[in-house]
Amino acid sequence: MKFMTLLICILFYANAYAIDSISIVTDEYPPYAYKEQRLNRGLDIEIISIASERLGIKVRVYFLPWARAMEDVKTGKIDAMFSMFKTPKRESFLYFTTEHLGNEKVILITNKESDRQARILEDLSGWIIGAVRGNSYGKAFDEYKKINRIDVTNIKQIIDMVKQRNRVDAGIVNEFVFAYQVKKLAMAGRFKKLEFVVTNQPLYMGFSKVKGKSHQKLAEDYSRVLKQMRYEGVIDRIIHKYTRF
Repeated sequence: MKFMTLLICILFYANAYAIDSISIVTDEYPPYAYKEQRLNRGLDIEIISIASERLGIKVRVYFLPWARAMEDVKTGKIDAMFSMFKTPKRESFLYFTTEHLGNEKVILITNKESDRQARILEDLSGWIIGAVRGNSYGKAFDEYKKINRIDVTNIKQIIDMVKQRNRVDAGIVNEFVFAYQVKKLAMAGRFKKLEFVVTNQPLYMGFSKVKGKSHQKLAEDYSRVLKQMRYEGVIDRIIHKYTRF
């Protein structure tokens, strides 16, 4: 009798928090997530799709401006969000996965003919560096006064300036976004990555705390599957697919 009671409790708990479909939101940020010919593409979307399939969960992906996406998951209108940094403020309304999807690694690039080298921040003293207007690249870089920063609208402009050796010694870019754009623009072999890494931070999925224990369990389930996928090499293969050049 005790065994049957325990079994019933376990089955009740499992069914109470079982979810077979979720809504998930992000903004367009190739190669992490983007639309192409009306289809959802991107390395993070592919990683999440495989993880969801293993969990038996159907996923509906929405693209919204970042602030709107954050508000919708905070209020529970949307179940989950990706890809984002884990912060104390966000942890107040999101259950984060313990396993990350990928990383946002910020690097410096130069023209392949350049003899510039940088291993530490101080090596950049006196350099002219192309950056995207309004972007933060970490406190240390942002506050380093010995850099001359030229702000432009997007990463394509940075790539073009570095390629032409026009006005800048180097450009500061997200490594994956840079690799994706170089591949798309057929510019492989024209650039060099410098040794100095500006920042390298993990990106996570977060599930709405408004939805309660069911979404805490979703965070735990996705963490377990993502960890297994990383161990199997699945995540590395997906990243390589979108960023090799």
